[in-house]
Amino acid sequence: MAKKKAAQKNAAKERQIKEKALKEKPANESKKEKTGYLWAMSYAPPAGEGRDGPQMIPLIFFTAVVILFVRATVYERPMDAFYWSNSGNEMIEFFSHFKMTMILLCAAVALLMLLYRFVTQTFLLERSIVYIPMLVYLACVILSHVFSEYKEFALLGWNDRFEGTLVVISYLVMLFFAINTIQTERGIRWMVYAVAGSSVLLGLLGLSQALDRDFFATTIGRMMILPRAYWDIMDHLEFKFTAREIYQTVYNINYVSFYLALLVPLFGLLFIYAVMKGKAGALWVKITWGFLFALAMYNLVGSMSSGGYLGIAVAVAAAFVLLNKRIIAWRKPVLLLLGITIVIGAITYDRWTAEMSSALRGVRTPAETVQTSGSSEPDPNRPPHIDYFNVLSADYTIALSVEGNEVVFVLGPPGRMGLDVDVRDSDGKEIELHDRDENGLFRLDDERFSMVAIAGTEGQGAEARFIINTVDRDWIFMLTQAGVFYQNDLGNITALLGAEAIGWENNQRFGSGRGYIWSRTLPLIKGTLIIGHGADTYCAYFPHNDYVGKYNAGMVRTINAIVDKPHNMYMGMAVGTGLLSVLAFLAILILYGTQTVRLLWKRSFDGFAEYTAAGILLGIVGFAVAGLVNDSSVSVMPLFYGLLGTGLALNTIIKRETGEN
Repeated sequence: MAKKKAAQKNAAKERQIKEKALKEKPANESKKEKTGYLWAMSYAPPAGEGRDGPQMIPLIFFTAVVILFVRATVYERPMDAFYWSNSGNEMIEFFSHFKMTMILLCAAVALLMLLYRFVTQTFLLERSIVYIPMLVYLACVILSHVFSEYKEFALLGWNDRFEGTLVVISYLVMLFFAINTIQTERGIRWMVYAVAGSSVLLGLLGLSQALDRDFFATTIGRMMILPRAYWDIMDHLEFKFTAREIYQTVYNINYVSFYLALLVPLFGLLFIYAVMKGKAGALWVKITWGFLFALAMYNLVGSMSSGGYLGIAVAVAAAFVLLNKRIIAWRKPVLLLLGITIVIGAITYDRWTAEMSSALRGVRTPAETVQTSGSSEPDPNRPPHIDYFNVLSADYTIALSVEGNEVVFVLGPPGRMGLDVDVRDSDGKEIELHDRDENGLFRLDDERFSMVAIAGTEGQGAEARFIINTVDRDWIFMLTQAGVFYQNDLGNITALLGAEAIGWENNQRFGSGRGYIWSRTLPLIKGTLIIGHGADTYCAYFPHNDYVGKYNAGMVRTINAIVDKPHNMYMGMAVGTGLLSVLAFLAILILYGTQTVRLLWKRSFDGFAEYTAAGILLGIVGFAVAGLVNDSSVSVMPLFYGLLGTGLALNTIIKRETGEN
């Protein structure tokens, strides 16, 4: 009996020791178990305490305010090294450089705040699987810069874009900061309300542009975007937009619909939330969210960019999958949103119908059928399909293949006046020339080459030029002592080379020329599977000397246009930071998407958090799809990363409230 009592006494003592040990357990271990933190320092506040308020400022500024900036900036770049550029080394830019500066400032402040938390032992690291693809993406970005041939451009980004290595790293910093700063529904509301406020300003600005009353065309508007030193020339400032184009503060009309694909679903879901609250919700709140939805829809449709239409269409389809039967329960607000959309569509009928017609033509219209040898007589007034130019510089020989038939021009040495050329076909048979016609052209006496003519030679010595005409274009070749070279329309000499192409062989004009650009971009990715050429260096690697390819794609009038972006966010990323970085980026989106769907699938949607989470998710889906035909930019990506971070933080809040892992 005594032994039994002693054993019970010892057991009670052991229990007391264990309880005491648990009470004295280090704060970081206790917090980790209770909150699911990956790491929590000694004096870190409990979930929801100590990180709202001032620490939200850089995140709100990054997400909602950066997009508003338009400010003239003069900068220099070594552009004289590129044969396809005549912009000079000193340039002025309005829409991107200042935004880049603000993005870097936000990231710097965020890092200082994180450092402050760390040194004061208040740092909390949320548990999140997205850190893994974020680190992979970060490594790809840094390594791509380290091995880039154009480090200056890779660091700060290309002209007028400025989305280089520092900016992409800043995106990831702000994403990390959002995940580890937003801790409460109050923080989520601050983010959403800030985005709503900036959206009102942008929407009204777009409305002024659509009504041909562009704010930036007013004296006050010009004074705001020009430094005082340039006020004396503000009357000469004129942006190259056609009347009534909605470009807001993001420069490109495509970017307007791109970023609005993020916001329209969010505002729509919050309108539904306000209406479904019934009498418990204030009328002005319902009106406000309805107004925001209508304003965003007007700007999206009025921007005349089918990429945004595509993103919204997919977001709506995703909504039916995610929300399913709830949509029936929400039929009243859903029908109101549908009514608003129909009214907006009627008001902007002339805009979206024209854009959709153009988009459908771009998808359906194949390239002109190429005539080959043995076909019926070609039309001499139709621009021919050029198979290739083969310039043997040292031999002063130019071989031109037109629709399957080759003609060879053997030029006389430079320094002679007049026409000195021997013209033969691929079999060596001489082709006679007709006398000069009323247009000053010597046409070939051969039906196979009725669409080809010689404009003769101009000048002599080092300035001698030989000109071949193909109905609607003069191809100019410089005859020098070193050989013959192609001269582009900028007056610069370069090789005339065809570029490797993949896909869109029969429809180079697909998507307003995207077929041509994508077909020349895909071969570039073969060399950037792991590491890219450097963030935002796409322009330096695009084959600008593929003038023949541009000509065949119908870009006769814009044959010297600089292709500085691929019109596909993922292709641009693949060339700049590597295909692996694209996979890492997609992994972030997929992990976020699956996590959100899992959390919302069986939720009752009775609070602000659920509706906001669904709205952000659908916006991310629409944005990701619109990215197939749009490019990332410093104008739209801060909003994207800010809302993505908000969505991830919101998932953590929901999990914490429900006790899920």
